[in-house]
Amino acid sequence: MLVGIMIAWRGHGTEPKWLDILAKSSVLAGLVLSMYEFGGIINLNQFIELGIAAGFLMGTYMMAKDNAQGYLWLMLGNVSCASLMGIEGFFILMAQQLVSLAFVTDAFLAHRKKLIVE
Repeated sequence: MLVGIMIAWRGHGTEPKWLDILAKSSVLAGLVLSMYEFGGIINLNQFIELGIAAGFLMGTYMMAKDNAQGYLWLMLGNVSCASLMGIEGFFILMAQQLVSLAFVTDAFLAHRKKLIVE
C-alpha cells in the first residue's frame, strides 16, 4: 500500500528503491510464513488459499506499478477464491467471486484496448 501511496504522491518512477524492495520481500515473506504456519501444503485447500494470497498481493503490487499483468494476478485470486467457496459449499460467495472476475477481466481488456489505441 505504501508503494501505491508514494506513486500517487510523487508520480511513477519516483518511489524510493528501498520501498519497492520492501514490498517485494513482504509478498515473498507472507507466502513463505503462510506455508510454514501450516507445515507446507498438506491439502488442496491450502494450495488454493496460496493462490488467493498470491493473486491479491501480486495483483495489487503490480497494479500500483501500472502493470497490466496485475489484472492477471487478480484473476488468479478470483478463480482461486471461487474454487474454494465452491468446494466449501458457499455457492453465493462463489458466484460473487465469478462476478468480480468478470469485472477484472473487463478492466484488463479495457486496459489492453487503451494501450493499442495509444
